[in-house]
Amino acid sequence: RMFIRIQSIDFYGTPEEARNITRNLIRQGADFIKLYTMATPEVSQAAAEEAHKANLHIEGHLGITARQAALAGVDGLVHATGIELSTVKPEVLADLPHWPVVDTGRGRVIFPEVASWDESKTNGPNPDLTEYWLWLEDPRRWMLFGHMDRDMAQDLIRMMVDRKMFIEGCMTYIFRNVNDHTEEWRNEDHRLLSDPNLRYIPQMVRDNVLDYSVLDKVRPQDLALMKKGYRNYQWFLKTFVDAGGKIVVGPDTTSVNHATMLPGVTTRRELQLMVEAGLTPMQAILAATKWPAEYIGEKAKDLGTLEKGKLADLLVLSRNPLDDITAFKDIERVMQGGRFLPVGYHYYFANPIPNPAENSIPFPGLQPPSQTPELLTAIEPPAVVEGSGPLNLMVKGRGFVSTAVVKLGDRWLQTERVNSTELRAVVPAELIAQVGTLPVQVVHRLPGWGETNTLYLIVKFR
Repeated sequence: RMFIRIQSIDFYGTPEEARNITRNLIRQGADFIKLYTMATPEVSQAAAEEAHKANLHIEGHLGITARQAALAGVDGLVHATGIELSTVKPEVLADLPHWPVVDTGRGRVIFPEVASWDESKTNGPNPDLTEYWLWLEDPRRWMLFGHMDRDMAQDLIRMMVDRKMFIEGCMTYIFRNVNDHTEEWRNEDHRLLSDPNLRYIPQMVRDNVLDYSVLDKVRPQDLALMKKGYRNYQWFLKTFVDAGGKIVVGPDTTSVNHATMLPGVTTRRELQLMVEAGLTPMQAILAATKWPAEYIGEKAKDLGTLEKGKLADLLVLSRNPLDDITAFKDIERVMQGGRFLPVGYHYYFANPIPNPAENSIPFPGLQPPSQTPELLTAIEPPAVVEGSGPLNLMVKGRGFVSTAVVKLGDRWLQTERVNSTELRAVVPAELIAQVGTLPVQVVHRLPGWGETNTLYLIVKFR
């Protein structure tokens, strides 16, 4: 069962423009309205008013705070966005620019350095930090949760419950590196992805599912604060539900751009983390069934509960999940729309509509397009004389990350990252012993991936 937003509302503009966009999405049949990180409080409020006129809910993967979202009339926080900003004291936010910025080694995951937590180098109304769509997995976000002030959190909870806001819990994704099962589930994913019946899962997704490299790049004291952040988030969710709030399961799965989670498997892990946070097994089950259907509203009226006249979408388990929430590991039968489906993985499956656009980011005027946001602009020297090696080759560009490796022809070179705009590589003598034109690219060790545009090193006659 799929419910669609059609597109997110994500722009710098006027409230009236936001109203027009929202009305157009409603006319096109959107099942709900979604805001994204560029939406300001004013844009959010205008979109919320239009959504509510049509009896639709509006949610947000937000670049504003949870308190601003609540005041704007937003119904739900996707990935719990904005909570960390509304539950820490101003002096914590003031100190954030001094916290270490992790280099993930991935071209599409470059966390912004900021002079103040709310800095916007583009002069846009929302901060660079939270407008970046992967602020979700920035270690500084987990550290902010570690600084949570519980009195401020209680105030936010009361405001959200009073406004009947929901939270998409997203515990398995947000805290994938610091929950109590990180190593266990990492090993489980290794075993699962070794199943030959799952060979259709793209290599890029496999690499992302198994990417826990951030753990190798944080200081012990920061890791301890992140784990404290996870405990605080557990407390926040339980306190929110105890106060009458509702959360919905949403693990955020199979992205090709960043560290990610496997669908299905991650849903039952999310239920387990909810129970470990203090929810009852029934509350966790409601978060995956009844409460999401209530959120969607009239269009999901036939889903969410087991009642006469509703769609017969069922999981039949071997054990009672009210006794042990991990019973969701033991699925005996699956029914969809009143029909039992075969249980298991199917080696012959192929994605009927693959998305090639995810593999490349074009740069105007440059072909072939780069597969990463890194761009080569120059090499020094651009030409050498045959037999003059070995050679120190300087590669200049933008966005270089720690996994970047200079490739000359088909050879990966010993590479030093000088900074984000410069790489230094050693070209062995045998590679420039004869005249020719040698392609220069930047490639990546895992967890990075992809190739940049190509420049050329000319080897001239002596």
